[in-house]
Amino acid sequence: MLHQRIVLMSEKSRYFGLLLLFFVGFSVAPAAVAQTTDLALALVDARLESLRDDGAASTDEIIQAYEVARTRLNDAETFDRDTTRYVDALVSAPRLQAEIQARIDGFDGNENTAVEMPGLSSEELESRLALTRGELHDIQNFLDSYERRLKSRETESDSLRTRLNEISQRLGEIDEPALSIDPDAIPTMTEALRWGAAAEYMAVVAERRANKAQLDSHSVRYSVLQAQHAELALRADRLVGQVRTLQESLRRSLSDEAQPNDLGIDDDDSVYAIVKILVMENARLREQRLDTEERIDAVSAQEDAVTQSVRALRERFA
Repeated sequence: MLHQRIVLMSEKSRYFGLLLLFFVGFSVAPAAVAQTTDLALALVDARLESLRDDGAASTDEIIQAYEVARTRLNDAETFDRDTTRYVDALVSAPRLQAEIQARIDGFDGNENTAVEMPGLSSEELESRLALTRGELHDIQNFLDSYERRLKSRETESDSLRTRLNEISQRLGEIDEPALSIDPDAIPTMTEALRWGAAAEYMAVVAERRANKAQLDSHSVRYSVLQAQHAELALRADRLVGQVRTLQESLRRSLSDEAQPNDLGIDDDDSVYAIVKILVMENARLREQRLDTEERIDAVSAQEDAVTQSVRALRERFA
């Protein structure tokens, strides 16, 4: 009987001992490390910061390897932003084109500054003429830019298709890396190279998305460019008319002002003859400057025409 009690107590002790070991084992087990498969700039920056804190130089191979990964991740983010912009253009471009077309339809090509001319002095007319010429020059520069972009339409689409073929070939040469990232791990060269390869894959895939979106939105974007060019051309034509009106008004104003009586000097005043000569000479010089500016405008227009012709010939026979 005593022997049975001893055996029973021994079995109970072993049972409680196993329970104790089980719970103790769980209490001292190390916490699981959070893992991730998403490579992000923040992770690369953390590794670089850790290496620099440990004294690594920018010329060290491991630093450069992580920097390669960082650059490629930056490229991927840039391509993702481009994708968003081109996808948005599919919706926004038709609406923008309609708004521009509405303005073109309501455009009054006969508008000029004639109604504002009466009462302006020659100095005010000269100032307004200079401002109008400057505005016309800026619009003509914009027109040149739009024309170059419109002429590059087919070249752009061909370049995109060529690049998409290159990307497909590159993606056939590399595999998508399977990453398991420990954010708190110590930086290593092996990890840096793996991250660089993963970042390259991400950048190439992102570029493919961006190029496809750019190609898909190609037609609507260029339709907006054409509408913007047409609207600018109308504004330029109106400004040309305003310049011409201002020049004519200025000539009349200079002629009217070239009288000593306008300065309060009577005909019988002893200085009348001298003042008359000075006033007339001043008017002549200002008209001469006006003539020079008109010739400069004409020469500039001819130069622009020649430049456009040369550019067209080069593009045709390139």
